[in-house]
Amino acid sequence: MSYSRFIWQFLLFFAVHLLAATVAGSFSTFAILSLGGFILPLSSFPSWMTWGFWMSPLSYGEIGITVNEFRAPRWRKVSPGPENISVGEQIMRRRGLLFEGYFYWISLGALFGFFVLFNIVSTIALTYLGRPS
Repeated sequence: MSYSRFIWQFLLFFAVHLLAATVAGSFSTFAILSLGGFILPLSSFPSWMTWGFWMSPLSYGEIGITVNEFRAPRWRKVSPGPENISVGEQIMRRRGLLFEGYFYWISLGALFGFFVLFNIVSTIALTYLGRPS
């Protein structure tokens, strides 16, 4: 009788653990995608929330990709209008990502920096917390 209760208790703990991991994973994915600029452009962020954009690794990926693409010569055609700016700059401005070309290198450095930081934190955590059994 107590063996069956142990199995049912174990099954319940397993379900709670699985749900907690799923909720935490879903929430962190939602936060990273929302703050990264893919779903919401930087221009639509409230001023008090822009820190989240700069803390998200995906925002640096988006900046690098956008600068590399829309600063290319094929996007330099000036469209008629009062602003007299290129098509690429119009697209970047619309998304709130009007950055200069050197931001490509800043983005690349930031992405490698996040990679190193996350690996150091993971190594320290595994060293002091031990491996999961």
